[in-house]
Amino acid sequence: DKLNMLLASGDYPEIIIGSFFTNADLVKYGTGENILIPLNDLIEENCVNLKARWEENPQFKDMMTTPDGNIYGIPSLDSGGLGHGAVNYKVWMNNKWLENVGMEVPETTEEFRAVLEAFKEQDANGNGDPNDEIPFSGAIGTWAAEVYPYLLNAFDYFDPSNGYLKLKNGEITGTAGTDGIKEGLKYIAGLYADGLIDPAALTQDESQLSAIGTKEEVICGTAACGHIGMFVDISDIERSREYDNLLPLEGPDGYRGIPVQTEAVVQGAAFVITDKCKHPEAAIKFADMFCGDDWVIRSQVGIKGQQWDDADEGTFGMDGVTPAIRKYLGMKTQNATAAEDIKWHWTMRLIEPNWKKTFQVTGDIADPSNYEARLQQCTDKLVPYAADADYIPPFFLSVEDATQIASMKTAIDDYVKASFIEFITGAKDVDKDWDSYLAGLDKLQYKEYIALNQKAYDEAYK
Repeated sequence: DKLNMLLASGDYPEIIIGSFFTNADLVKYGTGENILIPLNDLIEENCVNLKARWEENPQFKDMMTTPDGNIYGIPSLDSGGLGHGAVNYKVWMNNKWLENVGMEVPETTEEFRAVLEAFKEQDANGNGDPNDEIPFSGAIGTWAAEVYPYLLNAFDYFDPSNGYLKLKNGEITGTAGTDGIKEGLKYIAGLYADGLIDPAALTQDESQLSAIGTKEEVICGTAACGHIGMFVDISDIERSREYDNLLPLEGPDGYRGIPVQTEAVVQGAAFVITDKCKHPEAAIKFADMFCGDDWVIRSQVGIKGQQWDDADEGTFGMDGVTPAIRKYLGMKTQNATAAEDIKWHWTMRLIEPNWKKTFQVTGDIADPSNYEARLQQCTDKLVPYAADADYIPPFFLSVEDATQIASMKTAIDDYVKASFIEFITGAKDVDKDWDSYLAGLDKLQYKEYIALNQKAYDEAYK
């Protein structure tokens, strides 16, 4: 909202940095309003690194090109595109707690419930107090830490990150109101009613989730989050080692799947140049630095000799084949203070080379220096359980459709999230209030939203 107001005011800066622009925004502010300048010629004449990324992934250039033939921004892409982020929805369980209560790693929804019940009732952390355990927690407003997406995928395909849509054989359908999701919400509501889900998980942020995971005494047995370092301090190797990610659960009807991204894609923009810019050549050269190794390593890892150094001779990266070039001298995932933090994080993350594979992996996989490799291993074991759905590729829309879809998507997203929380907490009854929920989706033009996305997909890919 602030960005839209800024651009509408006419008093905006020469460049805007950060992952704020969707494909729809690029059409609106580029093709439609000419606030963003075309970058085609600037890239061709000045961007050595970006063009090298295009050579590695020729589809990226097409994905960045709007229907009018122009490129209005440079997207963000984490180290080559896939990596451990190929599977968002992970749940991490404490194996030591499983041993303490004499149970195996759960593979079905009923086994998962039984484990949480044991965590709650059997003094799983072994401190003599049977009432201080949190069976399952999570967070909101951060990466993949809500407690419900992973669990719903035991009942039907569900990926909120793609706008509650599913693509299969060229057809886009909605996922926010299926019978499977209804049954999944009933299951989760039952867990919540029995005290097996931490009530704070529906309101707390990542820092509060981390505060639970880093307490001196282990009090939480299971957590939802994109990577375990969002929950525990990975420098505490023994505690970090206790947690491993679960496989997707099998639901009561035999469904078992998880959304998996199968190809590297780019969309939107994290760097744009506006028509106010006096020196666009300098601006694009600045952006291009963050599409090459040197500045990416500096911005995402840190300073040579402090956070990283040259690799040991004869070592290999996380794939076990690529000769290592660098090694981590340490890694920290918990929030650093402003004085400690020397990284740029997502503020300036453009189309990166696959730099993570160049870091050596040796010794204990739980060592913080091997964290990226550990996460990749955790992701690799989920890939065989990929849901029977196609990854929705990015596409551009007309200015009119882009504006309409953006407005509809925001309203639908807010409504679905709020409704799911009400169903989980019991504020609404899944059976009694489901038809009313579906009627609300109709009022928000969910079917029309799906149809507009289908139209855009057909125009781009059929």
